[in-house]
Amino acid sequence: MKDLYGYQHDMSTSDNLVLWFNQMLEKRVSDFTIPDVCRSLRQNIFIEQAVQAGIAYMMSDPFAGELWKGEIADKFINLPYMFIIKMEPYTAVNAEYYL
Repeated sequence: MKDLYGYQHDMSTSDNLVLWFNQMLEKRVSDFTIPDVCRSLRQNIFIEQAVQAGIAYMMSDPFAGELWKGEIADKFINLPYMFIIKMEPYTAVNAEYYL
């Protein structure tokens, strides 16, 4: 992620959100967990990657979420329709595109 966006680690604070963000900089879409997807969507950070991973999670469990069942679907409702339609879920078939 840091190579994709050119972000640098912020070591100046111990804030939980900053620590999570620093961890996310080292992840690929294949490493996103359900909590990562939900937090990314809540914070509007790494949205494209969160949608890709979120679609993959919802394909196996439509009620996937961190804080409540269906949280990912609920967060998708607030995204522009065309943003979600153009996305493909992360799968082993198209992994080379996302990794």
